[in-house]
Amino acid sequence: MYTASIYKMFVIERTYNRINNGTWTSSQGGLNVDACVERMIVVSDNNCAVAFGDMLGWSAVDGE
Repeated sequence: MYTASIYKMFVIERTYNRINNGTWTSSQGGLNVDACVERMIVVSDNNCAVAFGDMLGWSAVDGE
C-alpha cells in the first residue's frame, strides 16, 4: 500500500509538467487527465494516481 495521498500532488505536478512541455497530451494512456486529477483529489481515487505514476516512472515522481 502506498503512503498517504500526499504523493498524488507530486504525481499531478509531474503529469501537468509533461502536458505543458508537450511530452504528453491531456488524454494520456487512454485516461482523461483532468477527470483523473479530479477523482484523485475529490474522492481520493488511487487508480488514476497509480496509473500516472506507472506511466511517469516512480523514480521521476520520487525525485520531486
